[in-house]
Amino acid sequence: MINELIYYLRLFKFLSLNLTKSFFYKYKYKRKIKDFEKKLKTRSQYLVILNVESIGSLASQINFFYKFSIAHNLSLEKDFYFLASDHKYCNEFFIKKICEIIEIHYDKNLYKFLMIYGGLKYFIRKNICIPFSNDFVNFMPDKNFPIKFSNAEIIKGNKILEKIGILNNRDLIGISYKNKMYWKEKNFNKEWDAYRDSSFDNLRPTINYLSQKGFNIVQLGDIEKKSKVDKNYFKLEGLSKNEREFIDIYIYTHTKFVIFGMQGLRSVAELFSVPILTHNALLTHWQSKGITLPKKFIDAKKNYVIPYSELIKRKVLTVNFEEGLKKIIFIEPFIFRDMLQFQIRKIDIHENTSSEILQATIEMINYVINKENLTKEEFENQEKFRNIFFSSDIYTNSIVNYGVNFGGLISIEYLKLNPEIFKNESTY
Repeated sequence: MINELIYYLRLFKFLSLNLTKSFFYKYKYKRKIKDFEKKLKTRSQYLVILNVESIGSLASQINFFYKFSIAHNLSLEKDFYFLASDHKYCNEFFIKKICEIIEIHYDKNLYKFLMIYGGLKYFIRKNICIPFSNDFVNFMPDKNFPIKFSNAEIIKGNKILEKIGILNNRDLIGISYKNKMYWKEKNFNKEWDAYRDSSFDNLRPTINYLSQKGFNIVQLGDIEKKSKVDKNYFKLEGLSKNEREFIDIYIYTHTKFVIFGMQGLRSVAELFSVPILTHNALLTHWQSKGITLPKKFIDAKKNYVIPYSELIKRKVLTVNFEEGLKKIIFIEPFIFRDMLQFQIRKIDIHENTSSEILQATIEMINYVINKENLTKEEFENQEKFRNIFFSSDIYTNSIVNYGVNFGGLISIEYLKLNPEIFKNESTY
């Protein structure tokens, strides 16, 4: 009860402050907005917003608009006006490669008014803005924004790989997990985001297994400083900032598949059509191919696995600020974005065990890489999982039903060992 009171007081405070600032910004930049509208119409361009501070957001956004341009016979270079906040780049090399194809314009105040204070809806109503639709998985899955490397860059990339000890980069597997290192280094506290976190220790049996099978494993993402030295995998430590930013993108030209947690790196791997095993997943819609291994939703009071049919009823009220459009809506636990939301709905989140991740990795090799066929029972379980989303009013106000359109496979063994998720209602 206390958590719920805190949550709604915080929500009310945030909404009140946002509405006040929205009014202020709308008045202060009224002339600027009109001039900007005129500029877009004169250029015959659609406004597009990019978040250049987050590598996951940037990769997913630029990929979506590339697919959108193909689907609607538009020129990515000429028909879009790409706007970002400022030059606080997530990765300078990534920005450089993107800007070989498009031009990005920067305006911090305009971006803030559009994305934070609700101004984007004005341009959407005027039909001169293409909003980013987060649910684009299986939308042209084999068409991805082209990141191409010059011969000089390829030579540079191979030298960096040799520098960290990867001499034979065939059968290279990238592995990572979600932690708070990136934001800690920026002195930003994201404790509310802990629902995405997982531990590295549960990846060790998988690393050992892959190493024994002759694969080369490289740890990607932000590395805990206290992590143990392990001869079974390579790290990207000891590289300069320039080398690290380069290899963070180039590495996907060599990875056979990747094993990632709930982190933005998955969107970068998607650009290179790299198969992904997503461990500790919450959102099924992020997987266009590969394998998804979900976390378990556990009732905090009675300690049982919550059936999805029951889970989607544990909604919470929130303010959705996606693409600058303020909406007061109820959302389901699959798209909660705050640990407090899980707590007030009495939901504990259990991360995957080491054996679950190892089994999903074996499935990745068998079913995705080697393309083995599912048995009839395994296929029926996959369909049963999807039908949960077909038959439910899930993902409130979504343009496309996320659960219906995700691709790839849910871990075969996970579905077999957790039949509780298929139940209509809990018997507890």
